[in-house]
Amino acid sequence: MSSQTFHSLRGRAVASGAVLALLAVSALLLTACATSRLDRKPLEPKAASQAEVDAFLARGHDARRWNITVCRGPSGRPVFEFANRPWDGKLARIRFEGPKKSSLPILHVETARMMPFGLLLDTTARQSWLLYDAFPQMDYFPFCEDPGAEPIGEYPDHVTSSVPGYAGVANKIVYDKLHVESPVFYVPPAHGLLGPLARPQAAAAPDRAPAVQRAMDRARKQAQAVMGAALMREFSFIRVNFLAREAILASSLQYKQMASVVARLPLTSIRERPAITLTLEGTPVTAWVDLAGDFALSLPSSMFSGAAPEYLNLSLGAYDVGPVPCVTHESIGLPADTPPRIGWRFWREYAVTLDFKQSLLWLEDPTLAPGAAAAAAASDESDADSAPPVTYRGITP
Repeated sequence: MSSQTFHSLRGRAVASGAVLALLAVSALLLTACATSRLDRKPLEPKAASQAEVDAFLARGHDARRWNITVCRGPSGRPVFEFANRPWDGKLARIRFEGPKKSSLPILHVETARMMPFGLLLDTTARQSWLLYDAFPQMDYFPFCEDPGAEPIGEYPDHVTSSVPGYAGVANKIVYDKLHVESPVFYVPPAHGLLGPLARPQAAAAPDRAPAVQRAMDRARKQAQAVMGAALMREFSFIRVNFLAREAILASSLQYKQMASVVARLPLTSIRERPAITLTLEGTPVTAWVDLAGDFALSLPSSMFSGAAPEYLNLSLGAYDVGPVPCVTHESIGLPADTPPRIGWRFWREYAVTLDFKQSLLWLEDPTLAPGAAAAAAASDESDADSAPPVTYRGITP
């Protein structure tokens, strides 16, 4: 190779490196700008105008375009077959986003376009939810069951929200080497953030220290999407270690029991959400596993003849937890007709695994086995007040 050719190639390589570096810096700046824009948005969403809702729904396509079949589950709600498809044989370990004081299970993930977003793990959400202002970069298209038919939508039933969401498909989700093809999200047509969907609510802790409340609010602003139970069930297991601030998601590998396990419980389902049977004051109670609920234990007030006690003795199988703080759904703004829930203020002291493959819940106390929490939990692989109300087509409360 001649000296002239060598210097020419070297110049091209340097130029290419400079371009790649410039692109990387640009991506970081775009991410920083997007994050700062989100930080300035109010926590509560503001409903889009009727014209915006109509334009949004005009993007609708038949789900069969993505080989997704829409059918109805036992509850009559839509079920999307052949959607939410994780790559087989993969495992991803993902750190929590957000301030340490929040401990909310918000994961840092990306789209196929390498666009980052924060994903809140909410086991009580029947389906996954996505921020309206984020749908362009997610290549999101709402569904219509048939050409010219009404769109598929509903109000969330696990939280109280004045804005419903419309179902559709988005670009794939990337968790390190684990990708999810054709993820289905419900998108509420409202500007701003996810509001009640990006829990917890401030009403859940009126006595909370201001610094901690600010941290929780910052965390809520980082939740641009919610992973619900329908997507979670497509994994063989999801292990959430609140103490280590990380989650492990496995697409098909089998969970192996850790040395730090203190309870193993049958994992069942209520209204298509993960549930377990626990013991409260000696009485068996079936409750939702609520990884995003800002409480330790929340119960419907109908369970009590008078005022709810501040603490109740709780056991998980043979594991006696002892007194646990208790609130009622109504006192923290949750729907009164939802089942009892165990929230993240309880789970945050542990690592909890939703083992969908074996239909089990594993509860670990990592402090009982030094180093166990750092080990892999897998078997084989390391001015709107005056505006007219918006009519949401095809949706009834």
